Amino acid sequence: MFNRDDASLAELIFHELAHQQMYVKGDSRFNEAFASAIGEQGAIDWLQLYGSEELLATYKKRLLVREDFLSLINEAKRSLSEIYNADTAETIKREKKHHVFLGLYDKYLQLKAEKWNDVGWYDRWFNEPINNARLVSIATYRDLVPDFNQLFFRCDRDYSRFYSAVEKVASTKNRNLDIDCQVKP
Repeated sequence: MFNRDDASLAELIFHELAHQQMYVKGDSRFNEAFASAIGEQGAIDWLQLYGSEELLATYKKRLLVREDFLSLINEAKRSLSEIYNADTAETIKREKKHHVFLGLYDKYLQLKAEKWNDVGWYDRWFNEPINNARLVSIATYRDLVPDFNQLFFRCDRDYSRFYSAVEKVASTKNRNLDIDCQVKP
């Protein structure tokens, strides 16, 4: 944790503090995506107040790189879903799954070479065997982040209004984040 730069450390702190603000028992996907969204927005706001322009620019670039990585992961998840839902033999499904994982790594190497100037942003992630559990762990933290971000912006980046809206969503069974942000603190 202490090897992180200031922006990453700030994101981590805001992420963990978000769990104190909102926690829905039994819904890791909601909780972690909420905290991830707050971690990122909090880090941006903190950097705008206390960081340098260079650090803020570097952090925003890292967020774009993260989006590239998440696009690769989501593409692999879609392919796997099609494979798992197909009416084919398990041995064929396993073989196709293996090819999706190999393709994911190849696409990462291509992205790294063509867009990231060979900077290995996610080399450590790819150094471990890729499996469904690792993809699910990313989904838990990331799948709902765009929805939380959209809600945050519909709340005019007002944290009090956003938290009130999220509390309203958390109290519902389906937890639909596509709500109007008219809630006043």
